Parts: sequence; C-alpha cells; structure tokens
Amino acid sequence: MTDQLIAATQTGTLPALYAYEDYLAKQLPVIWLPTQYLQLSMIDKHLQGTQPQDPLGDINPENWYWK
Repeated sequence: MTDQLIAATQTGTLPALYAYEDYLAKQLPVIWLPTQYLQLSMIDKHLQGTQPQDPLGDINPENWYWK
C-alpha cells in the first residue's frame, strides 16, 4: 500500500500527497515527544545564549557568549 501511495505522489497532486501522509501517520508505532522537564542544567548567570535549551538535549556552544 505504501509503495502505491508513494508512486501516486509522483504526479504532483496534493490529494495524493495527503493520502500518503494520512496513511503513514496511522502506521507509526510510536509518536516520540521530548520530555524537557527531565532536563536539569546548572548554568552560570554570566553565560548567555544557552536558552531555550534543545529538546533533544543537544548543546550549541557556538551560540554561547559571556556577558
């Protein structure tokens, strides 16, 4: 079924894309949602650019700066 829906999207029509999207949404075994409330961070008040924190727990030091 999925292969047929993928093939139908090749025509470029939106209804075919929506049908593909709706079918796959029902086939997902799990919908992952991040649980940011489990994340605890101790950050120096002079270090800026740390917020908002990434929901995946990644850090982005390229955004940090001292103030």
